[in-house]
Amino acid sequence: MGYISGEDRHQIQFYTNTLEELLDEDNPVRIIDAFVESLNMGELKIQHAEPASTGRPPYHPKDLLKLYIYGYFNHIRSSRRLMTECGRNIELFYLLNRLVPDFRTIADFRKNNAKAVKQVFKAFVKVCMDLNLYERELIAIDGSKFRAVNGRKKMYNEEILKKKLVRIEEHIAKYLNGLDQADQDDQGTSHYTSEEIKQKLAELGQRKDICRQCPHRCTPSKNYKVVKFGSNTKYVPILMYGTALKSLQKYPASEIPYNAFKLLKGRAKKNVVVHIKDDIPTQKLRLCLSEHPFGTVKWYHGAHYLLCKGIEKATAELGLSFLAYNLKRAINMVGIKKLVAAMKA
Repeated sequence: MGYISGEDRHQIQFYTNTLEELLDEDNPVRIIDAFVESLNMGELKIQHAEPASTGRPPYHPKDLLKLYIYGYFNHIRSSRRLMTECGRNIELFYLLNRLVPDFRTIADFRKNNAKAVKQVFKAFVKVCMDLNLYERELIAIDGSKFRAVNGRKKMYNEEILKKKLVRIEEHIAKYLNGLDQADQDDQGTSHYTSEEIKQKLAELGQRKDICRQCPHRCTPSKNYKVVKFGSNTKYVPILMYGTALKSLQKYPASEIPYNAFKLLKGRAKKNVVVHIKDDIPTQKLRLCLSEHPFGTVKWYHGAHYLLCKGIEKATAELGLSFLAYNLKRAINMVGIKKLVAAMKA
């Protein structure tokens, strides 16, 4: 008894079926195609929404947008990997009509249309609202950490700032020693004159003051404050001056906060109070609404780190990730045929 054998790779065959016949009716690719075809590229202000009359014709922006949505839907975010898939993936044959854009063209589309990508995300949210997939009874706010791309000279944390402050102190001591040496030595053997040393001391002092006034408070200083919430905390005082139109809430005399902020007693007479209510059922709903999407997008979709640089481009990349998440959730809740019918309506 032999093995199961396949077809001969040298056998000449004639395929009579079309790309439309190769895909099932419940293939998610049909939703991506119907959704992008329903968008108006001009209203989204996507680059090359209207082709130029001269020069080499560009790729249609709808084709590149379909490619990116398909990529993020299937955990493919790299432009080089997307280019590779265009040459071997039957589903992309269907979406792009067998086009194979260069990886630079694919990457430039995401880079040059960052604002438009965010509008695409909002457009799909409107589709979900039309299908009553959003009840809009509870709004949950949460945050998450994504590993981003940043220059080494612009990256600051507590350890780096401590080293910089120590280096500044060393420079100040060095310049002071040079100043003393210049005063004692009449021959002027110091590398710096008295005026240059004073100028450098002023610059270093200014840099140090700027670091101490930083709102992030990465390093300890005289005005360093930490807000802590204890297990029995109900009120936390926050320094605010307010306006004549908005009165500030008085702090209850019977309540003792976790942080007394003794430094604020001589500075401000008015405090605003944040009242924390323990609502366990609502907190559990918040876990489902906010923490579940972040966890799914970051680890299941492989988007725990960003490929693009800059806040605007990184926001567009996250918009594609959450668009793919919403698309998958909508398919599970409604179904492919109903979504396609709603987008073609």
